[in-house]
Amino acid sequence: MIEWPAGLPHHTEASAGDMRPSRPQPETEMEGGDVRLRDRPGDRLRTVPWSRRFLPEQYAQWCAFLADTLKHGTQRFLLPVWTGTAEGDGYALRLVQIVGGAGGVSETPTGRGLHMRVSFSLLVFPAEMVPTPTLTVVDTLIIGRADLDPNGTILVDIDGTERSAAAVDGVFLLDASDLAAGTHAIRVRYSGGAYSAPVTRVVASAFAGPFDGFSASLYDLYALVRGLTSWLGPVIRARRFDGAERDFYAITASPWLVGVDGMGIAEWSGIGASYVMAWYGQKGAARNAVQATTAAQPRIVNAGVLDVGPNGRPALVFDGSNDCLRIQDATGFSQSVDQTTVALMADVTNPAVSPWPFCDVFAGTSVRSGISLVSATARVSGRRTGASPLTHIGGSWTSGWRGLIGRIDYLAATADITVDGVTTPAAFLPPGGQSFAGASVDPPTIGAANVIGFMAGQMSAVLLARSALDPSALDAALNQVRP
Repeated sequence: MIEWPAGLPHHTEASAGDMRPSRPQPETEMEGGDVRLRDRPGDRLRTVPWSRRFLPEQYAQWCAFLADTLKHGTQRFLLPVWTGTAEGDGYALRLVQIVGGAGGVSETPTGRGLHMRVSFSLLVFPAEMVPTPTLTVVDTLIIGRADLDPNGTILVDIDGTERSAAAVDGVFLLDASDLAAGTHAIRVRYSGGAYSAPVTRVVASAFAGPFDGFSASLYDLYALVRGLTSWLGPVIRARRFDGAERDFYAITASPWLVGVDGMGIAEWSGIGASYVMAWYGQKGAARNAVQATTAAQPRIVNAGVLDVGPNGRPALVFDGSNDCLRIQDATGFSQSVDQTTVALMADVTNPAVSPWPFCDVFAGTSVRSGISLVSATARVSGRRTGASPLTHIGGSWTSGWRGLIGRIDYLAATADITVDGVTTPAAFLPPGGQSFAGASVDPPTIGAANVIGFMAGQMSAVLLARSALDPSALDAALNQVRP
């Protein structure tokens, strides 16, 4: 199928009101392998005007296109035309045909011969006659639908540089975090097919995951943002009040969490609530935090409204009764290790019951390591073995959104708790030595100490490391995900 020449402007200077077809376009049907138009009563293809001034070099390109491909106006070609929709900044790729053959083209010198105005009338055919993938999300990730080739190769052109993405079950995904500040033109096609109309994206600054500096040291990361540039997957799996389930990806602006079709999670939820059944670990190690019991899943949408923090960004809501998420394949987090770091961004509202925003247990209620709260104190807590006493190192804490960082150095027999950048250190389980060599029986838990100490409030990020991370740098990263 013939395409409009690359580099030749396709935006018309004719009236946008004239360009938009005034009646519905005919339906299409398949007969003998060909796409045919099937008229409906009162329907017809409307002719629309196209007009533009070309510079001399553009006019030469136009003449070559007309001579080589239109062949006296009998050939159809693909052109982005004005549709008045959001697709392609108002333009969408359509199959067109010049009315009246080559004789329907008018060429008039303008501007003392510096420009040549080219005008003609077009028949615009239905969108169904243009086989192109569909862009649904254009952010730090580019996501789209590839229904005609659901497991094929999709080619994405960004500012003239073509990249490829593999479609899986009709969805393709491409990393766009490297786009520099400025305006970018993006279009997409099937391998061997025609390009879609370009869409533009304005980037304020190049994207970098707020936790990229810790990537090599992380055990895992759970966040409602794309916390690591290397993570291209969804951040949560949500369950709607009616039982429907969907994965959601993080983008950098409202609606914040979107499905592969670009729909925000609040819109998807309708007038009801939605809950998180999986918080995906962004290291890609299958250490996802999950909850199969529907009554114990933290909430993310309430009555059609996204649950957010004071900055308007999403946050999980824990009810303090039984809501929690259990991290899979992570029973070795505190096993045979010299140091551990746990960091989280949370607003805990029930400190009177000594809740645990994160806890790793040996089994049952035998706490191994974690962060807990009591009245005006935030604590990093733990024990070396199941038989040793539980030890707490506390720092000053007040209610509200707080970045909490708890570090245990088993080898040096010290620990410290950092609350919004203020660190309190102390001795911990002397004499020093590596942590207990056995794995935990029950999985680490976000929002509780396994079956006790359930927190009430909100949370937006949890980070785990089997090393001692720098608390100042980590506090700065947590502040980037303060919701």
